[in-house]
Amino acid sequence: MESASDGDLTYRILIVDDDHDMANVLSDRLQAAGYDTVSASNGRAALNLLADSHQAAPFRGILLDVEMPEMNGLDTLRELQQRDPHIPVLMMSAVAQPLIIEEALRLGAAAFISKSEASATFLEQCRQIFGRMR
Repeated sequence: MESASDGDLTYRILIVDDDHDMANVLSDRLQAAGYDTVSASNGRAALNLLADSHQAAPFRGILLDVEMPEMNGLDTLRELQQRDPHIPVLMMSAVAQPLIIEEALRLGAAAFISKSEASATFLEQCRQIFGRMR
């Protein structure tokens, strides 16, 4: 996989979703738009990848599902914000519940997108939050 970069800054996105099919769809769309992607199937795996990424190419942004086993998206977001609050996080869920959206934004998510609506606005939101590609 080729690396898309802006100078020394790689446009590398961490996708955190326990639905492997959804993670693959998101990864394919982001790669087609010029981003590099790495996937994690739960919050704990994402936090481990984030820790490892500081020694390699850092992540430009994180796509984070809400409903996951082991560590849900909101708990993962809390930990992410403590570890590295400068990485923008785009939260996503199959069901857009107002209280969860409100909590995610309060905790520091840059935006929230419903997976069912992702096709129409997904790439544009990624470009706005993570940086422009192509």
